[in-house]
Amino acid sequence: ITDQELKAVFHFLKNTIHYNACRFMLYTGVRVGECCGLQWKDIDRKHGIIHIRRTATRDLKPRNVLGDSTKTKKSRRDIPMNKDVSAVIEEQWELYINTHDCISLCDYVFPGRSGTLANGSAIGQTLTQAEKKARAHGFNIPYFSVHAFRDTFASRAVRAGISPNTLKELLGHSSLAMTMDLYAHVNQEDKIEGMKKLQVMDF
Repeated sequence: ITDQELKAVFHFLKNTIHYNACRFMLYTGVRVGECCGLQWKDIDRKHGIIHIRRTATRDLKPRNVLGDSTKTKKSRRDIPMNKDVSAVIEEQWELYINTHDCISLCDYVFPGRSGTLANGSAIGQTLTQAEKKARAHGFNIPYFSVHAFRDTFASRAVRAGISPNTLKELLGHSSLAMTMDLYAHVNQEDKIEGMKKLQVMDF
């Protein structure tokens, strides 16, 4: 998703309950289930580390359920916080402590409307509504799912010079091929910039 498209959509996400959850997914590349399942005990604010240890899913009922592990063994990982991620976490912490008399480290960082486990589908619906509003205001943007935040994070990471192996660890993939084939999308601007960097002597 381009920066202009993101700017338009986040303008209309701004006052929704899922605004910070969407920002967090864009800034870290975590899956929506990992975002929903994140608890305060997983946030090491002192050392600036996020521990991804579980994921939220839907059972056959269907109900939101919190798993006791991640999607795969490799998905269990630690993500360092940069200033953007830290800002989102601090905003959520302020919201949390100002709305709770008792603090529990098992409470969710990005809860649903009732304060319980958030629903990934509900986040997706909020995103879709923001996209509709953006289009209604003249922004020519495609509809995209919350998973596009993960794609966009990966592509931005590649452009920022993060090595493929490091990106693989941040995304929680078991293979480098999966990381590069599925997520490291290249657009026309990337190709132009890449060719500029490959200029050699005139033979």
